[in-house]
Amino acid sequence: MRFAITAAVILVMLGVQVFGPRPLHAQEPLDFPLTDSTGQVVGHFYKQANGQGGTGDTGFAVTDAEGIPFWSTFRALGGPEAVGYPISGRFVWDGMVTQAFQKLIFQWNSSQVAIVNIIDLFTRYGRDDWLQVEKQVPPVADWSADRGRSWAEIVAAHQALLDRFPAIREVYFRASDPIALYGLPQAVADYPTVSVVRAQRAVFQQWKVDTPWAAAGQVTIANGADVAKEAGILATVAGEALRPTLAGPPAGGGLTIPPAAAGPLVLRLAVSDPSPPAGGRVTVRAEVTDTVGRPQADAVVVLIGRFSADVPDIALFLPNTDGRGQTSETVGLPTVPPGTTVRFEVQAIVGTGDSVGTSFSLTLR
Repeated sequence: MRFAITAAVILVMLGVQVFGPRPLHAQEPLDFPLTDSTGQVVGHFYKQANGQGGTGDTGFAVTDAEGIPFWSTFRALGGPEAVGYPISGRFVWDGMVTQAFQKLIFQWNSSQVAIVNIIDLFTRYGRDDWLQVEKQVPPVADWSADRGRSWAEIVAAHQALLDRFPAIREVYFRASDPIALYGLPQAVADYPTVSVVRAQRAVFQQWKVDTPWAAAGQVTIANGADVAKEAGILATVAGEALRPTLAGPPAGGGLTIPPAAAGPLVLRLAVSDPSPPAGGRVTVRAEVTDTVGRPQADAVVVLIGRFSADVPDIALFLPNTDGRGQTSETVGLPTVPPGTTVRFEVQAIVGTGDSVGTSFSLTLR
């Protein structure tokens, strides 16, 4: 609070009008396309799985950046309904670029997008017992006999497990390439309330009772990567990539400011419109971290706007940063002649007294 009061006093002494935070007047969409400078759609941003029920300004982008076609693969497989919403950004795992979604995990093997055997990870990381106790998913059966079989025989033996539950079998084979999407069935179990087939990349559940998420008799596919996250597996391999980031600007334009660093701090900014209308509004999003990416909560962020036209400068305090080091504010712009340039100066101050600042300019239309 001491830093906020000091900053306010300085601003008043400079003759700058100071305003408190202003509420958003329109709720932003839960997801929106991402475009390049030509207006071409290059991906999509999703806030649905940001840990806040889709509220706030953070989430995860799915793109084809760097020639890695995660966005194209996501769409080809059926989008959120088949793959789930993204629950991580990109990260490197086993030497390969990877991204996690609620149901599947994509991995780029330098020539194509592969789907990780998510459910096999529970065996790899010693979490099969947890999976059985907490989620009623059986451990993998003994498949040592596969070593003496041809591939066709292996497939036939594993898929024969599905005969026990015809409704699950129907859902499995509904996919155009069930092995590519779900992997081979590995185990089955019949519990009092649910019948379960464990495959390499998915868990199928046929419910015997009505539940809040499914009617009796209905087959659902568990969010395998979400469960792996709950079990602590993804935290081991994805680390900071599981932390939602600031939403990029919606389709139709936007501006990402290059990160600014000073001492132990880094300040990142994104602006909703690089050429907002005079008398309109523009949203500024800020993220404050240290140099290794740790979020700086409760930082004070001050924004000053200086106009080329003969109008007073404006300034406001954004809400203090949250636990993710993030904050945002929608700024009301004065009615000035089109073509007026406004230079925004942004300063972030943390409790230790360290600060970091940057600036950017917008031309109003």
